[in-house]
Amino acid sequence: MKNLKTDVLGLLACLAIIAGAFVLFGYVRKHEPIVMFGYALDAIITAGIISNLIIFPLVMATRLSAFRTALWTLLLVHGGLLLIATLVGNSVDPGFRFLAVLVAYLVSFIFWLSIHWLRSQIRTATVTSG
Repeated sequence: MKNLKTDVLGLLACLAIIAGAFVLFGYVRKHEPIVMFGYALDAIITAGIISNLIIFPLVMATRLSAFRTALWTLLLVHGGLLLIATLVGNSVDPGFRFLAVLVAYLVSFIFWLSIHWLRSQIRTATVTSG
């Protein structure tokens, strides 16, 4: 039951981060203070939703390592989204900036990996102390 509680708290924290990113993204789109910030928020939202929809059921339903599952899922999702963004961006937008999109997905990957690493550290501390 302790693991279920930490899993639910982790899921709620990820949902709160995604909701906060949506709010910031709306603000950035209206005011455009830093274009790169908008790219990063877009990647954080998109990759966060897809990755966490895969990670949480896998971790809760299997005995796989939570951090390894998150690492590989994040790598695959971010890589796939970067590939899709590049293919679509190059064919649709003549002003497509690959470097900006690459940096945005790297920031998103590091952000989400850090969140899942912290979650795995909290989960490990809870399991060993309980």
